[in-house]
Parts: sequence; structure tokens; C-alpha cells
Amino acid sequence: MGFILSSWTKFNKSGPRINLVLVVVAIGMGTQFQIYNASVLNNLIDKMTPWFNESYYDHYNLPLSKTQLITLWSITVSCVQIGAIFGSLLSKVLAERLGRRLSLLTTGCLCILSSTMMISAKYADSFELFMAGRLLLGLCVGASVSLGSLTVSELAPVRYRGACGSLLQMFMGLGNTLSLIITLPELCGNEQKWPIAFVAPLLACLFEVFVLITVKDTPQYLWYSKRDEQSTKEALHFYRHMDSVDFQFEQIKGEIADTESRNSSSSLKALFSKRQNLLPFLMAFAIVFSCQFTGFSTVMAFSKSIFLSAGLEHHVAVYANIGLGILNFLTPLCCSFFVDKSGRRIFILSGLSLTTGSLCALAISAEIALKFSIHEVKMVSIPCLFAFQIGYSVFGSVIWAILPELFRQDVRSMAMSIIVCCFFGMQVIVLSCYLHLQEAVGLPLSVTPFIIIGVISITFFYKYLPETKGKSIMEISEYFCTKKKQITKQTAYQPASTQSSLVTIKL
Repeated sequence: MGFILSSWTKFNKSGPRINLVLVVVAIGMGTQFQIYNASVLNNLIDKMTPWFNESYYDHYNLPLSKTQLITLWSITVSCVQIGAIFGSLLSKVLAERLGRRLSLLTTGCLCILSSTMMISAKYADSFELFMAGRLLLGLCVGASVSLGSLTVSELAPVRYRGACGSLLQMFMGLGNTLSLIITLPELCGNEQKWPIAFVAPLLACLFEVFVLITVKDTPQYLWYSKRDEQSTKEALHFYRHMDSVDFQFEQIKGEIADTESRNSSSSLKALFSKRQNLLPFLMAFAIVFSCQFTGFSTVMAFSKSIFLSAGLEHHVAVYANIGLGILNFLTPLCCSFFVDKSGRRIFILSGLSLTTGSLCALAISAEIALKFSIHEVKMVSIPCLFAFQIGYSVFGSVIWAILPELFRQDVRSMAMSIIVCCFFGMQVIVLSCYLHLQEAVGLPLSVTPFIIIGVISITFFYKYLPETKGKSIMEISEYFCTKKKQITKQTAYQPASTQSSLVTIKL
């Protein structure tokens, strides 16, 4: 971590942008890191379900049947995703009414409250308090993931948007890895200490709140919503650390002026009725669809079950699971150094290709292992899922960078709100259906839908996804506005009527 932070301070000769790095780290801890709460229950199910049963009996003087207990636990696990669906719909209102910084402060404080509720639930002997805490946490996560990617996209210079997006994805991997390590039986994965496992997200949100109290809002928001030139320039100085920010300020003014000259609106109708808004939305929808329906959520939530279904022993599955988490953390860390040099397309296409290929290998090896009971073939499931995790992390390292890049300023907050809602909604569908599918058809056939969708996604993105590396938001928007497969290459923003230098994008 120290190496990446020291590397990021060398953004330009005028001085380090430590303020930008610090804010991105704080936002990552308060948003993407909170995925910790989605995976922390994986290793705690055997320790927490007896307490759920006891607490239910103490409150209602009725014992739970096995089916009722499984149903109650499933609802508890899904509370984060269900809350996130509704929370993501609030992000647009929060972003435009309160601003980016104050909205993240609000969600951060609510995350602290929800973590406190989950920690204290055992001592209050209230499983209802634990479920309410997870539901509130889901609301905060849904809103903050959208707000976080939106804020980082507006704070980062064009040249470093990809690296900042990769850094956010790294915190998702960090949260997942830490949750798997902390819940080992030797640490907090036992009946006495499991409440301590929920302290980590509380500390992460405390750090986020402390940092955001001391910093400024995004320059785009300050100009677009308040027309405050002095505050906008101060924010640019704060985050860019440049002697002069006049060029960047004029670029922001030009982009927003162009948005207003087109009589743009942030309404739902404007998002879906205008070509320059609808096409980016459909592309963003395709990205989150491929993210969820190529198997990542399934692997993150049920990797231990997949390892066991492939024939591995329990203790091997536990530590192989931790290996997946470590890869989920390290891969985006490495990708952050290259994403702004190599571009977004290559990361998305190569990541999807690796995930699809590894699932094919997993299906074939699992079929052979189950049919012939060959121990060596059973072990192949470990490198297959490791390769899958690397592929998804390569793909995932750019999605939170490219999604906000696709939308114009006037519809960006609304579009991101809906896209994040779709992201968590699809996750609920996948998580609800996979175990039933695996039980019905077996492991090899259960991953076949992911393979088919992966092949379709690779073909679609190869043909239609534009490269957004180094392009301003208006340049990217121009690609979707014109019928020709071209976008404008500019050193600074110019109105569409004056653009003259064109570069063809290979689709």
C-alpha cells in the first residue's frame, strides 16, 4: 500500500496531489470496502445461526424449525443487497441536494450507526437489531457506492481517472479479504468473538468521515450547482496542486455550458429519450450485467461451496477461499499502474476472456473429477477459481472508472443511481438462484450460463465499447451523439460546432 501511495504522489512536477490520494483512499474505505459486510457472514453461519435460534426463542417462546432458520438466515444475508437496491435510488437526490462530500459524510455516519447496531445485537440478545443494522447498512452501501464512484470521477484529472477507479476496486478486494481472514476460527470466527468481526467497517467509516470533514466538494458540483467561481478554483487548487487552474476551470465551464445549451435535463425522461443519454446508459447496463451474470457474485459468496462441490476437503476449501480474497485485493492494486496507459477496453476484454476460459476449465475438470474420483483433478478447481478471480479483478478494476465517464454532467448522478440499483438487483437475482441451480444440475452445468453470457459479452464489447482513456466527458459523449464511429480529440473542451480534429476509434 505504501508503494502505491508514494507512486501516486508523483503526478506532476508542480507537486504531489496527496489531497486527492487521501480523499480517494477515504472514499474507498467508506464505500467499496463496505463489501466486507456482504462476505463476512460466509464463515460465521455455523456460529451465528444457533444464536439466532436462541434469540428467537427468547423473544417469541417458539423454536425455529430447520427450514425457518435457513429462511431467516437467508433474509439476514440478503438484507445488505436489498437495502442497497433502495439506497442506490437515493444517491441522485443526495448528490444534487447535499453535494457529493456532504452526501458521503451522511452515508458514512449512518454506516457507523449500522455497524454499532450489529456489534451490540448479541449483547442485547436481539437478532432483529442485527437484521435492522444490516438493512440500514445496505441503504448506505447502495447510496455510497454510486456517490463514491461519481465523486472520484469528478475529482480525478482525466489522465488519472482510471487509476482512481482501480484504487476503489482495490478496497472492495481488501474488504473481502479482510472479512475472510478475521472470521477464521482462530481469530473472530467463534461463538464468543464474532461481534468483533463487525468493528472493521466501523473503523473504516470513522476514517472516511474524519477525512471528508476537512476537504472540499468536487469542482464540477461547486460550479454546476452553485456557480461559485472562487470555491471552484479553490477546490481545483486543493485537489490538483497546480500553480494555475484557469485551464481546468474553463474546461469545466465549457462542458457545463454545452450541457445547458442543449436544453439538457436531469429528468428520467431526458435519460431515456435522448440518444446521447440513452446509448451510454445501455452500454453501462451491459457492463454491470456482464459483471453480475458472468459469475463473480456467485464465486465471492459461494466459493467455499463450489470448492466443496468440486470434491475438496473442508480445511482446503477454507484456505483456498482466503487465497481468492488476496487475489481480489492484489490484482486491482497492480492494474491501477497500467489502466491509464493501456486503456479500458483491453482490461474489460481480457478480464472477461480469462473469467470465461477459467469457468470452462472448471466445468470440465469438475465433470471429470466427479465421474472418475481423481484427486489430482479435484485440485484443478483451485487454479481455475484463482484464474477466474484474477480475470474478474482485471475487469472490475475499470468498471467504476468507466461507468461515470460515459455520462454527461446533467444526467450523471441519476444514471449512476439507476445503474448501481441494477448492479445490486442483479446480484440479488444471481445469489438467490445459484445454489438451487447447482443442487438441481450439479456444478459443471451450473456455470454454463455464465460461460454463455461471457462469450456474448466479449463479442458485444469488442464491437461496440469505445475507448475512454484520456478523453474528456464531452469527447466521450460526442461518440454517442454522432452516427459515425468517431469522437473528437481535443486538448481542451470546444463546442461541438468548432471541433475539427477527429480520431477514429476502432470498434
